[in-house]
Amino acid sequence: MSQLRYTGYWEQIASHAVRLICSEFPGQVSGLLLLLLCVGCGTPTEPEFPAPATVVDIEVECQRVAQRLRDELGNRGEVVVRSPFVLAGDETADGLIVRYQQEIEPLARAMRLSYFEMVPDRPITFLLCLNTASYHDLARHLFADEPVSKWGYYKPARRTVIVNLEHGVAGIGHELTHALMDFDFPTAPFWFREGLAALHESVFVRETAAGTSLEGLRKGRWKAMQSLLDNDRLLTLEALLTAGKPSTGRAARRYAQARFFCLFLQQNQQLKTYYQRFKRASSVDPHGIRTLLEVLGKQHLEDVDRDFRHWLEELSVTPARRADAASLDAR
Repeated sequence: MSQLRYTGYWEQIASHAVRLICSEFPGQVSGLLLLLLCVGCGTPTEPEFPAPATVVDIEVECQRVAQRLRDELGNRGEVVVRSPFVLAGDETADGLIVRYQQEIEPLARAMRLSYFEMVPDRPITFLLCLNTASYHDLARHLFADEPVSKWGYYKPARRTVIVNLEHGVAGIGHELTHALMDFDFPTAPFWFREGLAALHESVFVRETAAGTSLEGLRKGRWKAMQSLLDNDRLLTLEALLTAGKPSTGRAARRYAQARFFCLFLQQNQQLKTYYQRFKRASSVDPHGIRTLLEVLGKQHLEDVDRDFRHWLEELSVTPARRADAASLDAR
């Protein structure tokens, strides 16, 4: 029982007691209420249902993971804890903290405010490698892996992200999305997991009076998207939303189209609403098609497809804004 629920529980008990006194002993209300207040002001005893120390537990677990990492890494790198994240890499501890403050925490906070309701209750490990050599060395040493992606990847069974910073920080946003989404919407289909993660490769974190928000930039994966447009190789939305994981040779184009469909929803102010409704309806709408039509107020998926293609065509002839040109994504 959380502390809030614990407090509410006893408030309900007191409320019922007052109503009972007023109905059963109308002439003695003041004296009985005074007695009740005096009893309530006595020395508190150990609560019958103490609130679980969730924050303390995850901090302890983060420290445990950090110590294990220190033992495994040896002189290969430093380890710091910023709960729920355990950060490790081949730069100084101060350097890891700066990366957390500048590149991980703002994105995680913005994603939380934009989509994710579930706060991680288990540590998420971030392995940040300054170059390709250390990236491959760490992957082999810790996981016996030979990385397929040159940017980074996420290992869900270990709740671990490994990123190659030699190719930029876009991998941080992509893999952070996977790690946080695993807690909040683990049943999301492939297109939505990869589309949202690819969207966050290249974003602007906007701080306003209303709070923190994310604005996807056009530059991210635009080259692959432009190639699909120029060669008339776009999938229909039905094919995009229902297809599983693509082969390696087609992955870049599939990720690009999924990313730009998420950007289309975001620029139409519907991505947050769609995410929340889709998550609630996913057991009966596994691909998100019915929810998409409801959110956009359309009768047929072909209508959404037509609007999406028209938006892409307009985007392709619109000069990139300065923010887009300065995107963190160099893919």
